Amino acid sequence: MLKEWFHNPEYLWVFDYDLTMYGRDEAHVLHSMDIYISEFVQKELKIDFSEANCLRKQYWKKYGTTLAGLRKQCNIDPQDYFDFIHSGPCIQIPKYSPNLQKFLKMLPNKPWIFTNGRKDWTQMGLANMGVHFDNEKIIDIEALQWDGKPSQAAYDIAADRLNWPADKIVFLEDKIENLVTAKNNNWNTILFDPKTPKKHPSAQFHFNHIQELIHEVVC
Repeated sequence: MLKEWFHNPEYLWVFDYDLTMYGRDEAHVLHSMDIYISEFVQKELKIDFSEANCLRKQYWKKYGTTLAGLRKQCNIDPQDYFDFIHSGPCIQIPKYSPNLQKFLKMLPNKPWIFTNGRKDWTQMGLANMGVHFDNEKIIDIEALQWDGKPSQAAYDIAADRLNWPADKIVFLEDKIENLVTAKNNNWNTILFDPKTPKKHPSAQFHFNHIQELIHEVVC
């Protein structure tokens, strides 16, 4: 089935970005924003840093993203939020990945990205990985009207943009809760997460790293 998804032009591949197009061995990339997210929470709520850091984690666990929590609890501008957290001097990006670029070019249809990040963050990382996506093929948090995965509203917007039969969409993601919504929408699902049990009803295939998937379908 996996190789059929890969070779058959009836299928459209849609990727999450963070911890999907690069793996948990590079989790420092995503975590490099954490200090700036906590600083933003500290600045906006006028609390000390340790309290802000705890609140950042609480919002992430409860709402899926810290931004979602801030939007529910405070009147913050999402653009200001992303401008702040993407501009710190300690921000890191994924390493060059020629295998990924080769793999993506082998897909019969141009793939898409569906991410809870803002487009500039995604494009910055992809450029360093040697991977190119057209802007119109990236469905980012702004396109989702700041209401990201796993909300059904986000998937409704994505489905409208993709304009593809639901049962022929292949969605690759590192968070099982995001695949739950995808599977409920009749999408095909691939999970990248070494910490989630191997057999989960919402993950049809499960890999620790995207390079394992590449080896599976290309070799």
